[in-house]
Amino acid sequence: MNSWKVRVYSVLLTLLIFLTGCSLPGSDDNLIRYNISVNVDNLDPQYISTANETLLILNCFEGLMKLDASGQPIAALAERYTLSEDKQVYTFYLREGLKWSDGEPLTAGDFVFAFRRLFNPDSPSPNARDFRSMENADAILSGQLAASRLGIRALDSRTLEIRLAEPDSFFLELLATPAAMPCREDFFLSCNGRYGLSLKFLLFNGPYVMTTWKSGRYIGLRPNEEYYDPLSLPTAAVNLYTVRPAEENAQLLLEDRCDGGPVLFEDLESLEGFSTISFQNTVHLLVFNPDMAVFQDNDIRLGMCTAINRQLFQSDIPDNLEITNLLIPPAAAILGQSYRSLANRVTGLVYQRDEAKGLFETGLNRLELSKLPRSSMICLETGQHRFLAGYLQRQWQKDLNLYINLEPLSEEKFYSRLSRGDYQLAILPVSLDQSNPRTMLTRIAQYLPDTSPEETEEEVPEEERETANTADTNPNASSEEDTQPPQPYSTTEADKEALELYLSLAGSGGAAEAAQWFAKAEELLLQRGYVAPLYFESHYFSVSPHVSDIHFTPYPGWISFQEAKKK
Repeated sequence: MNSWKVRVYSVLLTLLIFLTGCSLPGSDDNLIRYNISVNVDNLDPQYISTANETLLILNCFEGLMKLDASGQPIAALAERYTLSEDKQVYTFYLREGLKWSDGEPLTAGDFVFAFRRLFNPDSPSPNARDFRSMENADAILSGQLAASRLGIRALDSRTLEIRLAEPDSFFLELLATPAAMPCREDFFLSCNGRYGLSLKFLLFNGPYVMTTWKSGRYIGLRPNEEYYDPLSLPTAAVNLYTVRPAEENAQLLLEDRCDGGPVLFEDLESLEGFSTISFQNTVHLLVFNPDMAVFQDNDIRLGMCTAINRQLFQSDIPDNLEITNLLIPPAAAILGQSYRSLANRVTGLVYQRDEAKGLFETGLNRLELSKLPRSSMICLETGQHRFLAGYLQRQWQKDLNLYINLEPLSEEKFYSRLSRGDYQLAILPVSLDQSNPRTMLTRIAQYLPDTSPEETEEEVPEEERETANTADTNPNASSEEDTQPPQPYSTTEADKEALELYLSLAGSGGAAEAAQWFAKAEELLLQRGYVAPLYFESHYFSVSPHVSDIHFTPYPGWISFQEAKKK
């Protein structure tokens, strides 16, 4: 047969397999078809970053702890644990007979190796900062100590000790995250730098193992026969498809070509009879590029933030969005209690036209600018986001005589520009990745400027400066100090220290006390104008009437198929 005919038949066969949802390699009568839409490229638990990677890790790996249906940490590989009187030393006792998917024993040393990898001084994981409460974590991250000095050690093959530098009420919750999964040293070293990049370079210890990883097609999960609890072994096989975009999930569900997946708000009406769950777990924020000198000025940022009149787009906002002047979405919880009900006195940003104009002009005058340097605001082009961004654009032009160009982008281009720092302003969706607000606030704090004022004077474009106050026209400018361009007004370093203190203290007490410290951190970010919340967003998941017990949570990727079954 001609080679081109072989290629055509191969393509047709691939499409037929997906459209029928059967006859897949290793298919099962009790097969659940779930559409994740986007390819997965890396499954190294310590270094993953996307929701789909999280989904796979949490179904194929298990850590010391896992989260129950309410989002609270419960024992997983750890049969039990003890906590010292000063709440700084955890001792975990592993279950007997734990194994990796190749049948080899899983030991306490596998956790020690995994955590030291997390803090690898040559390439520390971006997730390492979540574990800064561990003993010596900060010194290791700053390069002062080796990763071997991290507060973790194996007392024997089944006993693990973790030492904290300070009490942390949320540490057990962190131990359920992908970054805290075990890693076997001998297997890792045999991968020669390719760990997590293909099935050949992966071992599993969770309820599922990956049996197929077809890039651009599907990922197959099957029950792990080496799982420590035979009574909790999954009964359903799962195929996670990456062929069709998420926008088509509703149609795939209606045509019985898929059993579940995230769906658009606009498609909910057509899915009557399907089980649908929603979470208000995301906030859309105005963020400033922290490397730009003009946005290191508190007054310029705060002027722009307080010139946002959210009521203008109240009537045009769809039901899946809710305008807000607060940072943390309603899905956040602290030790099982709603954060928003505990922190009900946070003062959010409100529209104040005259004050906004005064702040903005004060900042411009301080920097001797007649206007803001030419700037653009990037946003997602999907849904209402582009339309709602236009309200900000028009409001600033009206109240501040400020024109900002608007750049709606595809999701891929948006996050690429953001990661490169190739933007001036952005409307950024930020979702909870744990029940408590700490990691979310830590992520938002990344938009605090890193550069001190002394190092940024050259970033203000010379052609934008007012000439009326320069040394050439000011007869009283008699010294070099007098002719230095003014610096931005910034309290960033003090604010960073305050934020770190608040987030640290939040882990030292109960739910009510933690909520108050988180509220202080939230209010600081708002009142300094580091970010401006615009609206909360709800996300939706639908499942076929023929499928039950897929467990969803408000946190991206935290979806469990362990108890799922076909009816």
